[in-house]
Amino acid sequence: MKYIKIIGHLLLLPSLLGFSGLAAAACSGAEDRYVLQNSDTEVLDNTTGLIWQRCSAGLSDTDCTTGGASAVNWKAAIELADEIWRLPNVKELASLLEAECTNPSINITLFPATSTSAYWTATPDTAAATNAWQVDFAAGATSSAAKTAALQVRLVRNQ
Repeated sequence: MKYIKIIGHLLLLPSLLGFSGLAAAACSGAEDRYVLQNSDTEVLDNTTGLIWQRCSAGLSDTDCTTGGASAVNWKAAIELADEIWRLPNVKELASLLEAECTNPSINITLFPATSTSAYWTATPDTAAATNAWQVDFAAGATSSAAKTAALQVRLVRNQ
C-alpha cells in the first residue's frame, strides 16, 4: 500500500511544481497501449491485459454522454459488479492514470467524460476498517476514503 501512496504523490509532483497541466487534447496519447472493442464500449489495455468499461458506471454510448454517472457508496459500488464485470483493485485502477494529464488524469480519448472526482476500488484500507482505497482522477492520486462516501465507479474484467 505504501507503494501506491508514493505513486499517487509522485503523480501530483507536476502540479506542486507549478505546472498547470496540458490541454485536454494533449492528454489523449498512448493510444497504442489501448484497443477499443465491442462496438467501442470497452477498452483493452495491452499493458495489463485488462478490459475496461469505456464509460463510468451510469453512462453509455461511445462518447459516454448518455445517462448520468453514478456516485455511490463502496458497498453499492461492489454490488454494481456482475458475473462478467468487477470493481478493480487499487493497482489496476491506478494503472489508468496518466502522469502528464490533469483534470482528468486519464486518456480522455479512450475514456471520455471521465469525472474529475474520485473512483472506488475494491481494495479495503487495512489500516482503517471503515475505509477503502480510491483513485482521484482530478489530481492523479490514490488515497483512502470512508466507505460511506459517494464516489464514481469504472468496472473492469479480465480477458
